Amino acid sequence: MARMIAIRHGRAGEYLACYLLEAYAGLEASRIDGAFDLVVHAGDGHLARVEVKTSSRRNRPSGGYKFQRPRMTVLADYYCCVALDIGLMRIFAGSIWQDRKQIFLPDREFTQPAMINDLRWLKREMCGDVTN
Repeated sequence: MARMIAIRHGRAGEYLACYLLEAYAGLEASRIDGAFDLVVHAGDGHLARVEVKTSSRRNRPSGGYKFQRPRMTVLADYYCCVALDIGLMRIFAGSIWQDRKQIFLPDREFTQPAMINDLRWLKREMCGDVTN
């Protein structure tokens, strides 16, 4: 039962990340069942492999959000770390996991301006568009 709850929790984060990528960055995002959670399309034919990691503060009495990566996975191009309980995410290059198995982000890292900044950064990375 706990595994099923974790899968549903993660799946909700994947759908939220798709919505945020499309609504705020104008990128086309598709959730897939495969080696990665999402494929993001930049319109010019550029595709990116995106892995979504989901956490909720309510699971951490000390606050903040902990994101974990299974040891034997291939690194994605980008990672969306979703704070599901507040509906915000942060985006990082795949290299963030280079020598790590988990990442802890304090509550203060999850703000609307920080998320919008990350979405603009990703759009520039993928298609060079600085208007959004």
